[in-house]
Amino acid sequence: MTSALPEADLAVVLAELRGMLLSREGATEAVAHLARVARDLVGPAAGAGVSVFEPGEGRITTASTDELVEAADALQYDLDEGPCLATWTTGAAHRLEDTGSDRRWPELAAALARLGVGSMLSVPLNLPDRTVGTLKVYATTAGAFSAHDEAVLTELAAAAATLLGAGQGPEAPRGLTDGALEALADRRTVDVATGVVMERHRLAEDDARRRLLTDARDTGRPLVEHARRLVTDVGRRS
Repeated sequence: MTSALPEADLAVVLAELRGMLLSREGATEAVAHLARVARDLVGPAAGAGVSVFEPGEGRITTASTDELVEAADALQYDLDEGPCLATWTTGAAHRLEDTGSDRRWPELAAALARLGVGSMLSVPLNLPDRTVGTLKVYATTAGAFSAHDEAVLTELAAAAATLLGAGQGPEAPRGLTDGALEALADRRTVDVATGVVMERHRLAEDDARRRLLTDARDTGRPLVEHARRLVTDVGRRS
């Protein structure tokens, strides 16, 4: 069977991931790099994310290439539906072909469309006995991802899952847990800031999250940093 991903390219990516897992940064930097590689390898992708599922910690997005992916992932977790969660449950790839017409997850599709997402593709990070996470890409247009794109992403995910699941080096398991906990804290900060925007501007949750994302972009700050500043400012005034 012909590989969709050139062997030389895959070897380079795996060598980079292995080196990160053995370094002080550990798995936290490795999954961030994996997200960037996925975005760059899959042509139509506007952004990518990696979710790793920690026993006892719930679903946690540990890396994303930009604020749009952060917001899109958060919507799936908040609504408890979508390709990412379906992939985790089934251990198989799932797509959302067109956010303007999808009938499987209509509430999610409508919310993603308002964020500017047209389609998405999610593939599993599978080990022989379990699914440890998902790798997903987002596009701004409908029907953006081809069968070849799915094959490339699937091969990348399969190889990366082996490294991440094996926990290369003594720092890797601790690094992954630390990164997951940090991501969970960041998400809670964004949730609190969303509540502040809802109250301040009398907006529904989806509208408030979009307002928060837009304000972050306008100020040139990452979403989490902007949310943290907003929450801190409210705390000082109270």
